[in-house]
Amino acid sequence: MTPLTSTSLLDLLSERNDQVRRMSEQSWNEQSDIQLSNSEWYILATLYQSKTTIAEVTHSVHISRQATHKLIKNLESKALVLVTDHPQNRKDKCIEL
Repeated sequence: MTPLTSTSLLDLLSERNDQVRRMSEQSWNEQSDIQLSNSEWYILATLYQSKTTIAEVTHSVHISRQATHKLIKNLESKALVLVTDHPQNRKDKCIEL
């Protein structure tokens, strides 16, 4: 038996995390009328902690800015998130569950 290296342990944990996320996504989509993609789940998980900006979400989920905006528009159309103007920055938008 080969020893478990830190890299292989991280890979194993990452793989298991992805499996659990896929299982929860599939379970949700089977039980709900609101269908969510894996990327939409990542954004919702980021928003769970607090209200934030779209730019901060983009940095934390490592998805392109354009894709993040599209996903957030989808979530907004499903009435899962609220997008508002940022009080100090006209260019940025705030987003919350």
